[in-house]
Amino acid sequence: MRFSFLFVLLVVIMSCQKAEKASELKYFDLAGLMKTQIEWLNKSKPAVKKSILLGKDTENIKMDSLDWDKELALFVQADINKKAYVKSYTIKETGNEVEYVLNSGESLPVKTMKVFFNAEKEPQSVIITTETSNYLLNAKRKLELRLQGSQLKSYHIRSEQKLFVGEPENIEVSGEIISGQAIR
Repeated sequence: MRFSFLFVLLVVIMSCQKAEKASELKYFDLAGLMKTQIEWLNKSKPAVKKSILLGKDTENIKMDSLDWDKELALFVQADINKKAYVKSYTIKETGNEVEYVLNSGESLPVKTMKVFFNAEKEPQSVIITTETSNYLLNAKRKLELRLQGSQLKSYHIRSEQKLFVGEPENIEVSGEIISGQAIR
């Protein structure tokens, strides 16, 4: 009897903590969205039309499988829901759009994040700008996700990097999901 009481108490406490964590998110849950998408992509293994532009050279390929954790890593890293960032962004809401803008005086890599929602309040696109600068490297990126319903349809990463020596390097990676089953 005592064991079952302690077990029930432990379950209640843990469920309260999970609910508390979900409500603690001040900004759009990009990490949660990406986790769901990566799990779906790894499970359904959709074919992808991928385009890679490196400088002036372009390569277009169709791939039957990708390592989605690596492919979408920059989106996962762009999550702004960290306790240290709770006062770092200004939230601007207009209609079906929410924009998070880095406050002046802050020096975080994610400068802006725009999330566009459909009428059902599901995210339809996410656009993120990042900038990293140090004595070795200056890098600017624009990351874009397009969703249909609750699943990823395409992504685009545009990056301009400049090492302290040499010319700037432009890289673009695009992917379009061309098959797969819907997330349930």
